[in-house]
Amino acid sequence: MVTVIFSTHNGERTLPRMLEAFCALEFPQGGWKIIAIDNASTDGTSEVLRNYQHRLPLVLLFQPKSGKNASLNMALPHVEGDLVIFTDDDVLPDAGWLTTLLRTAECKPEYDVFAGAIIPEWPKVPPQWILDNVPLGPAYVVTPPDRKEGPLRPSAVWGPNMMIREKIFTMGIRFDEAIGPGLAPNYPMGSETELTERLVAQGHQCWFAPDARVMHIIREEQMRVWWLLKRAFRSGKGEADRQLKAAACGQDKSIFGAPRWLFRRLAKNAWETIQAGVFLGRPGCINSLWQFCHVLGQINHHQSTSRSLL
Repeated sequence: MVTVIFSTHNGERTLPRMLEAFCALEFPQGGWKIIAIDNASTDGTSEVLRNYQHRLPLVLLFQPKSGKNASLNMALPHVEGDLVIFTDDDVLPDAGWLTTLLRTAECKPEYDVFAGAIIPEWPKVPPQWILDNVPLGPAYVVTPPDRKEGPLRPSAVWGPNMMIREKIFTMGIRFDEAIGPGLAPNYPMGSETELTERLVAQGHQCWFAPDARVMHIIREEQMRVWWLLKRAFRSGKGEADRQLKAAACGQDKSIFGAPRWLFRRLAKNAWETIQAGVFLGRPGCINSLWQFCHVLGQINHHQSTSRSLL
């Protein structure tokens, strides 16, 4: 038995395609169970999920508290089996996704955290300025195509395609409900990374299985510049959150509630953005703009944390 968990908030646009792909999966020996948590949706999400209960081993939960991590934690007491697979409400798994992950876990008993490949499913051919200048990993949660099977750093295990041994959660480990999607428009990203880095610090190891593939549905609005820059800002907030928890910000003095070195980096990124031709609309400035907004997010999170401690 294996349990698959995903949380969804207003996911009616992508859920039908995802659940149809689930219906085409190779079912694992010993059976499987899906726990879908409706996280305070206001659209037709609950109806879409109910329509698939007769075709899938689907258990529905409702979490009125906003936040993906609160939803995932709500599902953990309902887990059955030794392995827990986490995904999102906008993926299209390969037919052999489940069986490949389970086979990998069986072959690698010394590893407790597993990640599979995440491939972009573009709504249209992406413009070259995205492919050349946008960091596709943090922007779209897709894995590098040349990543080989083997041990993996915890920061490269991502929510659309990850598996953790159930014994971890029996020990009382839970997701941090203070970060992640659903908390606010500018939430700190990296809630899975926060968990996996905690696990690795406790001695657990991560493994990458490239043949366990899912396609990540990219929406057309996610290919616009302003969406990408907001994403960069949230990515920076998430990095700052991890730095603060690890006390990794160094001894540099703070100004305006954030370390001085972040302001130096911000100025450097601003100059690089100007040099890259932001005022001329050159595509090459996008990478510098991403880095600028990422650092802005770091500064914002430090400042917000400083204010909360007053």
